[in-house]
Parts: sequence; C-alpha cells; structure tokens
Amino acid sequence: MTQTQAVHIRHGGKSYDTNLEELSLSDAPSDADLKNAVSRHLDIAAAEVNNYVVERTTGGDLVVRPNAPFG
Repeated sequence: MTQTQAVHIRHGGKSYDTNLEELSLSDAPSDADLKNAVSRHLDIAAAEVNNYVVERTTGGDLVVRPNAPFG
C-alpha cells in the first residue's frame, strides 16, 4: 500500500488535513495547482489563497498557509 502526501491547510483560523489524492492531484503539484485544489476543497474563491505560502516539509508533507510576517 502506498501512502499519499499529506496536505495541511490553515485558513480562517482553522486547520484542515487532507491529501493529494483527495485533492485529485498527482505527486509534486505546482504551487498554483495546489492552491487551486485547496480553494475548491474549501469551497472558497481562489483569490483567498492566492497569496498563501506553500511549504514542502522534509518528510514530504505539504503545508498551505497564509504568509506570516514576523517582527
């Protein structure tokens, strides 16, 4: 059994966990494809996640979150 990459999403103060298969994405999606799939999954406008950051962890998971300025 193969394990699909986990996708962790932070939006509107909530966290969501899904995976590439549930988002109908293949391995190694582009940031744009991932953001579009996340907007469809959350049933929100694509513009709401357009400026989000996509992090690719060393463990292979993907994190989609708002940009968090520090300072």
